[in-house]
Amino acid sequence: MKYWNRLLIVACLFFTITSISYADVPREGLQYTRLPEAIKNAPEVIEFFSLTCSHCPKMEAVLPKIEALTTSEINQVHVVFNDSARRAAFIYYAMVVQTHDQPERDMVNALFTYVQSRNTDKNSLASNKLKLAKLFDQYGLLSPDNLSKEQQKLITMKMAQSEAMVNAIELRSIPALIIRGRYLIELRAHKSIDELADTINYLKLRINS
Repeated sequence: MKYWNRLLIVACLFFTITSISYADVPREGLQYTRLPEAIKNAPEVIEFFSLTCSHCPKMEAVLPKIEALTTSEINQVHVVFNDSARRAAFIYYAMVVQTHDQPERDMVNALFTYVQSRNTDKNSLASNKLKLAKLFDQYGLLSPDNLSKEQQKLITMKMAQSEAMVNAIELRSIPALIIRGRYLIELRAHKSIDELADTINYLKLRINS
């Protein structure tokens, strides 16, 4: 009788531990979704964003912590959803092509501030260009208006690549985190950066199915 009691206790413990472990595993449809089409040759972690996006600066502020918790390098892709995003993308990639795809975070934050606080009326066009030129000069870079033809071609290529990826995965909102080119993180389903990092780490190791 004691043998069966012990066996029952062991079985209960096993199912309890199993259920707890299962509950801790991120679930498809809740913490993440599978993309309709995988991005070919994608970096491990991609953030789609725009300098025009009001929520994106908040994500920018926590990217270093996410990178530390996931031991990942987050590759940023500026979307070109519309004309304003396209203009902002040109500014962003003007920085990227001059920094060998390693822009300073301080400059990215400065560009967020510039794009989201500038006046959009026609009378402010000249002053906006001057402010942008000074910002780029502060980091030792050429203004977007003074780039070489080769640099402009690189920017055009990066914007085309961004548009192709966005269309392929049918992305509709930003900021967005894509893991291994096939999983979209549901940001609102996570209560903390630690939870978000746990989901990213899980998907980095997930066997394709």
